[in-house]
Amino acid sequence: MRDVEQLHERLFQCHKSYVINLQNVVKVDKKEKKVYFENKESCLISRRFVKELEGLITKEAEKSL
Repeated sequence: MRDVEQLHERLFQCHKSYVINLQNVVKVDKKEKKVYFENKESCLISRRFVKELEGLITKEAEKSL
């Protein structure tokens, strides 16, 4: 999975089974450990990736401004 993530900087492995596109993320719910997307879908976030994901989402939002 890490190989797929390295193909593009927008991809992030948020769980053992999931690689997500950071540009499609709408919301990160730390309590529920879920990430929500533009298409109303969601997936789980591993506890160890929550803080890293939040930092990347913030960085991605700053790029788009």
